[in-house]
Amino acid sequence: MNISTLSAHVSNQNKAAGGARAERPSALPDLVVDRFDPSNGFPNQGDRIDFDVQVRNRGSVAAGPFTVEVSGDGMGPDRERVSGLGPGQSTRLRFGPANVG
Repeated sequence: MNISTLSAHVSNQNKAAGGARAERPSALPDLVVDRFDPSNGFPNQGDRIDFDVQVRNRGSVAAGPFTVEVSGDGMGPDRERVSGLGPGQSTRLRFGPANVG
């Protein structure tokens, strides 16, 4: 079983205002994938399984809407939109099914 890509994208990144004056960078959300687990624990070749993905915001500010995408052999791409995550919050998403090969 090969899942070749797992990525989380923040679609509303905070951008510094333009202009010539120097500004202190704004705080940004920091989205990380904490867990990426097959739904049945120990899949066998030929099984069709789902994947549970946990995404956490370890930043100091809220993340606006973002998309989590999973793709790989026998699956995808599969996308889920998340409306946002506050600082320290996490969410769990289910993707699939995928063929175990």
